[in-house]
Amino acid sequence: MLLPPGSLRIDAPTTVQAVPTREAGRDVMHVHLLAYASAPQSMPARDRPRVLPALLEDVPRYRARIEFERPPAQVSATRTTTRIRTEGRVVDLEVEGVHEVVTASW
Repeated sequence: MLLPPGSLRIDAPTTVQAVPTREAGRDVMHVHLLAYASAPQSMPARDRPRVLPALLEDVPRYRARIEFERPPAQVSATRTTTRIRTEGRVVDLEVEGVHEVVTASW
């Protein structure tokens, strides 16, 4: 479900893509955080379509902040290693991993 403008703000490193979704019929939102920074590679332009991206050598670690329109009643993360700190409408995260799903409910 598309979100109305201003319903949340996500601050994360440029290597993190955030994909928020809302469950239809429920007051629940999921924010998928995908972190990937490919290693620099050198390859001829003619071979680029056939070359696989570089493998991750280190697990990404990053901080992110999600600011919701109103304070959530509960916030959880899929990974047990993710640290969550909630203060009113703001959720601060310390994530270690490529993919994390943060779930907020009201």
